Amino acid sequence: ATVWERADLFAKVAVSVRLSRTASGDFTITCAAKGDFAKPDLIVYWATGVATNVEALPDSATLLGAFSAGALRLPANITEQEGSLILFSLADQELVAVSQPIRFNAATK
Repeated sequence: ATVWERADLFAKVAVSVRLSRTASGDFTITCAAKGDFAKPDLIVYWATGVATNVEALPDSATLLGAFSAGALRLPANITEQEGSLILFSLADQELVAVSQPIRFNAATK
């Protein structure tokens, strides 16, 4: 079931993020972008407490999966902490965008 869908998490790119909850209670996110947003091998990471002005992928970032993979399961510890989603182009080895800080389970209380 969809918990929320937001298109305002990333300031520099038009990416929509949908938070869902599975029947077993796990949270998942699904990312989508318009057709003109093309970055090679785009990967989604999570980093706790990261500012939006970071220049490189933090060592503590948690890999969530490929941007185009559909629903990405969120580990339980991620849903309990504030942090940011990071879009990283593996092919270009560049940080594409960092979301504003978010706490996934805050909207479910």
